Amino acid sequence: MNKNILIYILVLVLAVLLLAACGGSEPDLVATQVAVERAAAATLTAEAPTAQPDATEVAAAPTPTLIPTDAPSPTPAPTDAPPPTLVPTDAPLPTASPVVVEPAATPTPLPPASPTPLPSPTPIAIAVLPVDGSDGNQSLGNDHPIKDGRNITLPGFAQYEVSDPMVFRERMVFQVEVRDRSVGPNDGDGIENVRFTITDVRGQQVHYRQENNAGYCVFGGGEPNCNVWGFAETGYRWPDGAMLFPGNYSVVIDITPQQGEAVSWFWNFDVELVQDMARINNIYVQGNSYAVEFETFGFAPQLPGQHVHFFFDTVPPEQAGVPGNGPWKLYGGPSPFTEYGLGDRPQGATKMCVLVANPDHSVQGNTGNCYPLP
Repeated sequence: MNKNILIYILVLVLAVLLLAACGGSEPDLVATQVAVERAAAATLTAEAPTAQPDATEVAAAPTPTLIPTDAPSPTPAPTDAPPPTLVPTDAPLPTASPVVVEPAATPTPLPPASPTPLPSPTPIAIAVLPVDGSDGNQSLGNDHPIKDGRNITLPGFAQYEVSDPMVFRERMVFQVEVRDRSVGPNDGDGIENVRFTITDVRGQQVHYRQENNAGYCVFGGGEPNCNVWGFAETGYRWPDGAMLFPGNYSVVIDITPQQGEAVSWFWNFDVELVQDMARINNIYVQGNSYAVEFETFGFAPQLPGQHVHFFFDTVPPEQAGVPGNGPWKLYGGPSPFTEYGLGDRPQGATKMCVLVANPDHSVQGNTGNCYPLP
């Protein structure tokens, strides 16, 4: 295209020279020359609106000299050349970098949780221990294959806690499962009631309970769980109020059926305590004094050192040692204690009591008992 433009310009120059040679006037020549230059410039503009000539093309076409005139320069007429069309290139337009969203990790399905088992209608027997009993009514018993269905169940005790004889140390609970096997297959079928009677080594009753409904528990409950007696939580006192002491205990279980002969089962157990204790077992008159037979558990009384305080039941237990007002008598020797005379008995006193005392003569609560005065 650049060559065509040069040829066109040369033709115009030749035409100007021919006109000059034909004797045209100088103004006409100048005007003609100006018109030629303007036409050439317009042609260049229309032909190549954006093209930049290279070095060779610029050198080959010298710029014509414009001669000023007094006439105003005519406004060049607009050309019909269309505006340059933008031609798309093969280069892709810049695009925003896509945000890569990593798919969420597929959660590993957990195995379905095992449902928490509901309590059984009757407590699960962790241990079953045999009992002795009368053989009069063979229909009364349970389905445990121990002693022909005459046994004690211990709900809630681990196997390592169970022994024969059974030893209770911090808590106590036991249960009787019994039915009249000639009446029905369920615990309590054909049974009127079950009675528990517990006595200590002195033959004194410390607990009694009658159960009229199946789930026959020594301290009640059983629908479905038996009540558990915690020693420390109750101040080491039986539910009936008596002090709990270490030693051997006997249980008589009387079972009365709705029809037929009643039977009695017999069982023994031991109690061991970590707490030091003292107990009065008997009081009698010896001359002008009270002779108090007692025993201690976990220590031997001595002075100085851990000992015991004796006092009448008119003195509150919390006042039977330092900083209380008493009165009391301290003692650190063997049984019997004989330092209270008959005349020392205050008005209104019906019992004599004992508590474990520390070396500073303060007392430990719930560590002794009271016994009736003769």
